[in-house]
Amino acid sequence: MKLTDMELSDLEALARIDLDPDERDRLRLQLDRILGFAGKLQEVETDEAETAGGSPLRGISPAPDEPGECLDRDEVLGQAPDREEGFFRVPPVIDRKGGEGS
Repeated sequence: MKLTDMELSDLEALARIDLDPDERDRLRLQLDRILGFAGKLQEVETDEAETAGGSPLRGISPAPDEPGECLDRDEVLGQAPDREEGFFRVPPVIDRKGGEGS
């Protein structure tokens, strides 16, 4: 699988980096190799494969999900640096406009 210019530009935007043309070429080659390797791994037939000693989960049952005691909401929110209407208020992680989080 080859990485397109648009995909590489999208990755640049998500990572908030600006690459010069040489860096873009080098990164594209590296990512193409990684994607090619992942593609080869997807081709490997694993339906009948066994792990050494069988399944690592054989004989293990997950614990049942049971509700437990909850923290007091007002007490927890009282310790939060920023809150609004009974919820934690957090800064945005991704600003699609290209600026820093507000």
